[in-house]
Amino acid sequence: QILWDELAVEPDEETTVLYQAIHASASNSSFIIPDSSFPNNLPLSTTRFVGREAEQTHLLHRLADPHYRLITLVGAGGMGKTRLAVEVGRQMALNFPDGAWFVPLDAVPPEAEAIERAVGEAMGLAEGDKPLTGAQALALLRDKQALLILDNCETALDGLDFLPEWLRRAPHIAVLATSREPLNFQAESVVVLAGLPLGDGAGTAETLFAERAQMARADFAVTAENQPHIRRICQLVDGSPLGIALAAAWVRRRSLAQIADGIGQSLDLLSTRLRDVDPRHRNMRAVFEASWRLLAPQEQAVLAALSVFPAPFAAEAAAQVAGADLFTLDGLCEKSLLVQQPEQERYAWHTLVRRFAAEKL
Repeated sequence: QILWDELAVEPDEETTVLYQAIHASASNSSFIIPDSSFPNNLPLSTTRFVGREAEQTHLLHRLADPHYRLITLVGAGGMGKTRLAVEVGRQMALNFPDGAWFVPLDAVPPEAEAIERAVGEAMGLAEGDKPLTGAQALALLRDKQALLILDNCETALDGLDFLPEWLRRAPHIAVLATSREPLNFQAESVVVLAGLPLGDGAGTAETLFAERAQMARADFAVTAENQPHIRRICQLVDGSPLGIALAAAWVRRRSLAQIADGIGQSLDLLSTRLRDVDPRHRNMRAVFEASWRLLAPQEQAVLAALSVFPAPFAAEAAAQVAGADLFTLDGLCEKSLLVQQPEQERYAWHTLVRRFAAEKL
């Protein structure tokens, strides 16, 4: 409307699509692709997507801009990186007429050729039963306008060196990656994903808790009396969507006070017996174990030793207590295990990560 009022011109198709996607995000509902023929293999979710409006808007703007063709969602395990990437992929139909393609790398050998083949297979580029090579996958991608969603990239960092070449030789593709650490390429735009924001009983974190709690127990309702307990639970898991969902499932068997106390005592409560949950996400300890295994022995030792700090700490204190130099601290921040406060020259913990690290002492 502004374009017409001010300039007497109609918006182009790309602007219209972007507006619709942002408007859909702002209303907290999933954008419905008008063209059911949009090619994709995006996994369908059985639960409603809650929150992340600002992040969705930012990603939609970036993906609509041809100058941003490699975007990495970076965050600790359980922050909802995969879910956000898939939701954004659904909203980019007209920008990528050749589809949005989801490639989970945790099940792929961390080698370039294997990953290239996995992309080709996800897109259905192979002919018949004949296996596709990485070079053939790239050749078939050169003229396509497609969005590649590469999930769990932290498990395959050494195998992703082909990405800059693919971006040069296939000029109309874009890559939206999820990872617990940046991929470290010149073309990469990093978007850090933190926990869901809390409010005075009405923040996104509390909204997600209430929705998941009502799925576990139909008569659950948010009241003035239980709002402080809900807020405490969300704080204890640092707004992690996975942590919130795991905690909310316990309302069927525990009071909110019991849930909060249980989380405060141990990570064991943050688990589920739901049979259709990805094994990697059935408990928070498994999420952090995956990150722990990707650390070098020195990084593991430093992370465990730093768990004695319950509050933000300075690099000098980390050096004295854990023998940590700045490069090691930088590495732990890059891997989403510590949070850097650059202006204060201090480092802070994700609450659950600190508790996990303390168990490793």
